[in-house]
Amino acid sequence: MLNEVKCSTQIPDVVGLEKETLTVGRHFYLNCEGTWDREFDFSKAFVVLDESTKNTIKVFKIEARNANTFDVDLVLYVAGDIRTTQFKISDGQKEIDLGAQTFKVKSVLPQQTEILSARWSPR
Repeated sequence: MLNEVKCSTQIPDVVGLEKETLTVGRHFYLNCEGTWDREFDFSKAFVVLDESTKNTIKVFKIEARNANTFDVDLVLYVAGDIRTTQFKISDGQKEIDLGAQTFKVKSVLPQQTEILSARWSPR
């Protein structure tokens, strides 16, 4: 069976954070729908990422909502533009390809224009 899955990003509201903005460490969801092998076992699901992004993304849960939709609960740990060339989920036997994904992630820390505002000088 051919996998045809499209995913959209859902960012839940969090008090104190800008709405609909991905930030480092903020949980969000990929809401995916389409067709895939119905024998895929979501209870054993894990993510398969390309080498360049495997240490920047943590997946907490992958859960089927119904026969045509599932959610991936995840967090990103690096600010900037994150692009995956490979983003798949697997149950150890079967895979569902979620396609390339792109995320724009902001830091919640204020940017520093100068490391030190006053320079150190010996007395």
